[in-house]
Amino acid sequence: IAYLVQCAGQFKSDIRIEEDEKFINAKSIMGTISLAIKEDDTISIVATGEDEDKAVEEICKILCWLNIELLRDEFHPFFVCD
Repeated sequence: IAYLVQCAGQFKSDIRIEEDEKFINAKSIMGTISLAIKEDDTISIVATGEDEDKAVEEICKILCWLNIELLRDEFHPFFVCD
């Protein structure tokens, strides 16, 4: 979790992690811990700002490494975990 927050903090964009009806600021360690995401959870990553595409890509890479499933639909960027 700390690495995810550290990575998110490197971007100028606002980055949100959403699960069900809960959402947190990905740059907040307390918020990220309180979301309690774990392996096989399904979440969305939403970023807005000048480096939003790169931010989503990097956060998704971390979450894929943790085996977190990313929601894919017309409102969320498509990202395939390798």
